[in-house]
Amino acid sequence: MKDIRHAGLKDTASTSIQWLSWEASLQRSELKGTEDLEILDVTRHTNNLSVGHVFKNRFQLRFQVKNHDVFPDEARLGTSFPNFYGPQRFGRAHYTRTSIRESLSRPKPNRRREILSAMQGWLFNDYFIARIGEHGRKPLSDDLWTANNGKNWFQDENDETLSERFAQGEISPTGPVFGYKTKFTVSELTYLDRLGLETQTFRSWGKSAKGSRRVLWVKPKIYGVQNEGGSVSLDFKLTSGSYATVFIVNLFMPHLIGRPIEEWPNFTRPVTLNG
Repeated sequence: MKDIRHAGLKDTASTSIQWLSWEASLQRSELKGTEDLEILDVTRHTNNLSVGHVFKNRFQLRFQVKNHDVFPDEARLGTSFPNFYGPQRFGRAHYTRTSIRESLSRPKPNRRREILSAMQGWLFNDYFIARIGEHGRKPLSDDLWTANNGKNWFQDENDETLSERFAQGEISPTGPVFGYKTKFTVSELTYLDRLGLETQTFRSWGKSAKGSRRVLWVKPKIYGVQNEGGSVSLDFKLTSGSYATVFIVNLFMPHLIGRPIEEWPNFTRPVTLNG
């Protein structure tokens, strides 16, 4: 399994389509499907996949509804939402600020990257929850901005222009995926200091702890909404790395936005959407 490469992991409980890649010399026999796996296509390519090589992040979901009035209208569907890491990012682990601080000070050789990734995701969410609680959707003066799907960040003193482009979903402020090479703003360093952490705390976790930045607000692209008797189908696309589960919570359970992820529903089982 260590030789198999992918652009991103899928949820355990999901029906999904995904490309995998590995060296042709490692293939010992003809690929065959199983009860839980269907081989759709096999082809040669010049290079391996890496995490982030995502061409589409598109979803087609069907909701069983008793009251169609509960389903959000088109205007609400197209509104940008907070780009939290979804509950499936953390598995069964339960984190607190204290446990994060203690764990970061004691790197674990086994499953190092997996554990670090979960803690970085939790810290991003915790920072974002605190920010929403204090400022809502309002941009901060020292924000680092990016275009949707962009990899470069910029700052601009023209607040009026930034706010207009943000409202249109063209750009978004970014937040920290904490690491020793992350480019931080003053407000983000203040948050880290309040936790009793510093950027160099992450260095002992190795190259995986360099850190990066992540878009804070995502504007979905809606392809269609279709009423089908007792169900509604929703076809939409998100930027790479965003979670459909977070989008759904934002639509149907907005009271949970700003609450700890542990209080969100477990989407590996049927969920009743409150509207």
